[in-house]
Amino acid sequence: MTLRINPRYLAAGLLCASLGAPNLAPAQSHRHRHQQEQTWRNLTYGAGALGLMGLLGHNGTLTTIGAAGTLYSASRWNAEMNSRHNRERARAEVFSRRSYDYGGHHYVRHSKNRNGKKYYYFTREG
Repeated sequence: MTLRINPRYLAAGLLCASLGAPNLAPAQSHRHRHQQEQTWRNLTYGAGALGLMGLLGHNGTLTTIGAAGTLYSASRWNAEMNSRHNRERARAEVFSRRSYDYGGHHYVRHSKNRNGKKYYYFTREG
């Protein structure tokens, strides 16, 4: 007995999964942000496959949905990557300074080694 999958049901399932997947959890930690970036990447590939399936099957609806999904997912994936790079640049800029003044107080950077890793932190002086 062979299992036959109707392409309409497959397309509907992929569309529902792609619409709901990015909204599963807010990106609050690094792991969640990374997972969200991976989700957009996977949706880009999935929508591209859906568009290709529509092209090969001469189905204009699947092709259009796949192309639109690919473009949208790719733009969101790119935005997630740029957001990550902006956060990394901002963090590197802060910790590249030896000290800074804020609110009338002077803060000095220190480092601490834990388990073979070097961590930086600031303490208020004077």
